Amino acid sequence: MIKVVALDLSTTCIGCTFAWVKDKRIKRIVSKSIRPKRYDPKELGFVNKSRKKIKTPNGLEINAFLYEGETSISKSEKLKRDVLVRKEKRLCQIESINKQLNKLLEEFSPDLILVEQNMSFRSQTSTKRLGEVAGSLHFYANSKDIPIKEFNLNTLRGSIDLRNIRREFVKRKTVEELKKLKDVTKASIRDYLLSLNRYKTLDKGINLDESDSLLVFDYWYRKEILKK
Repeated sequence: MIKVVALDLSTTCIGCTFAWVKDKRIKRIVSKSIRPKRYDPKELGFVNKSRKKIKTPNGLEINAFLYEGETSISKSEKLKRDVLVRKEKRLCQIESINKQLNKLLEEFSPDLILVEQNMSFRSQTSTKRLGEVAGSLHFYANSKDIPIKEFNLNTLRGSIDLRNIRREFVKRKTVEELKKLKDVTKASIRDYLLSLNRYKTLDKGINLDESDSLLVFDYWYRKEILKK
């Protein structure tokens, strides 16, 4: 028996697929997702969760975080507080994700970790955060002597007939249904994977991050176990 966890790393929601494989068969498979704790600026002593519209001593309208009893602050002080909140929010987010991920890995105790290779985002901040999450994962795996295999997104999607899968998916949906979808391509991949007999026990309501991690697992399972 080999226990495998496949991950779709993200700074907003990590999709996880946990699978038990024996004699080339999937004995059990489940999916979960990890979302970071919502950060509250009140943890820094501010009285407001979001910035409040006020006027500076010079009469300039700004949106700022305030301490108890404050009614006005300077623009420079407002900017300092914005930076402080962003920094603390990032630290809280990373700490929350890492704590939850490590807890799941400890409970599952995988023999192998599969992960979609880090991709760059439009935002440098998001890319940096994702790099921190990936770094923490590699540190954990190294400390437990668990091998990690990474797969490029293009390789994963190129291993399935994505064009046909997406076309057939769109045919089955109304215009209104398609408008409600956050990502049609990801939704079509999820629909395709859940239609496979080997994943019939999975909840049909898994989110797109979970189905992304399922694609990672599916690629490994086909190539390494079924040799297809």
